[in-house]
Amino acid sequence: MKRSLIFYAAIVLAFMATPVLAVPTEDFFNIKSGGPDHHEGGGSGFNDGTGVNQTPWYYNYNTEWWSQWFYDDPPDPTRWKEITYDIKCRSNYELPIVISWSTLAFPETDPDGPPPLPPLHPSLEDLFIQEVILGYVPGQGSFHKISGTYIIPDYNPEWVSINVWMPNTGTDTSGPYVDLSGTITHECIPAPGAILLGGIGIGLVNWLRRRRTI
Repeated sequence: MKRSLIFYAAIVLAFMATPVLAVPTEDFFNIKSGGPDHHEGGGSGFNDGTGVNQTPWYYNYNTEWWSQWFYDDPPDPTRWKEITYDIKCRSNYELPIVISWSTLAFPETDPDGPPPLPPLHPSLEDLFIQEVILGYVPGQGSFHKISGTYIIPDYNPEWVSINVWMPNTGTDTSGPYVDLSGTITHECIPAPGAILLGGIGIGLVNWLRRRRTI
């Protein structure tokens, strides 16, 4: 009887410790810009058609950053997020390429949003958004490729975004410019502790099964 209870407890442990993985989501984006008033772009981001020039891009006039947000999954502190990116870009100035994501402090919405769109008070930006620089476009006018994988540890965010810095030149097309396109794939993954715990549970189930056949 005791062995049976351990057996079924191990099954429950293995089931509970192995997170259900979401299907990877691939999004795309593109933008050509010489400033907030001279720009065209598109993508599969949040609420396409409501950003600047009826696109999914949003411009923060305080920080001079373009952002396009993509819905991920409901926020989950038990999972991590793996992001794979493939970006092609050219510009005539050194351009940082940044991804951002919503924190667990950001109130949960749903695919209809909204994500943490600009303008936000600086204190709310620090509270609701985290970010990392993926790389730099050297600013030599030729296309430069940035690709790789980045893992967001500690939790799975609800929203992720691609961000491009663009100095405000108004309609001056002879000033700084950006020509960027790419894809971003985001996937929920189990935290290493969950994988270990699930493996222990599965191993215990298999061990008890062998014991029961002896």
